[in-house]
Amino acid sequence: MRAEISYFSPAEFGILMALTGTTPYCAITGGPPCTVEDYRRAYGSLYQRGYLERTDSGFALADLGNPFRQIRAAQRVLVLTAGDAGGAPKLYYWNGSSGWLVEWEDGVLSPWYRVQEMSREPFAAWLRDADLLERPMIPPETADLMRVYCAEALQAPAGECVFRLACLEQGQLIRTYELRHCQGVSLLCSICGDNTIAEIYTEDSARRMLDGCLEGKLP
Repeated sequence: MRAEISYFSPAEFGILMALTGTTPYCAITGGPPCTVEDYRRAYGSLYQRGYLERTDSGFALADLGNPFRQIRAAQRVLVLTAGDAGGAPKLYYWNGSSGWLVEWEDGVLSPWYRVQEMSREPFAAWLRDADLLERPMIPPETADLMRVYCAEALQAPAGECVFRLACLEQGQLIRTYELRHCQGVSLLCSICGDNTIAEIYTEDSARRMLDGCLEGKLP
């Protein structure tokens, strides 16, 4: 699997993740649990596709499955949702130098995972192309003037949440970002425990959010 998009059934995805380690991992699932027959078919399919190779004791990950080792070794996992609108979350696994986007789709015929390699810059562009993170409309110089008029909203941000990014490190939630429409302005809220810091949503605040999540600057 190179940079192109690859698709896996839930059983296939679970097998590939399990063969890279025994520790718990962050993933999105849905639908009924996989059956023994699902796993039997998945092993055969993965072997035919070149993701598995035979060993004396059964199967092992082939070179084609190396990206799953990188996914399992990710330092950060970003869980992305369309805020209060719901929908299946999307996961971005980041290992400090490269990233992998994993999307769950509960299809009409069968559910599947879509996996693709995606470095930092394409990921930032994908966030907007996928209609998850809206483009900031307020320039930084205007935001400076608006802080006086939006003081109440900045102190107690409420309103509709239209985007949520939860940043996990080694399975632990360390910070959540929410983009909220509040009193006629878009606010980017940084939430850590009981502490929430809100700022007017601009290109600068969006960039700082991604810098913190992908460059290891969060507490």
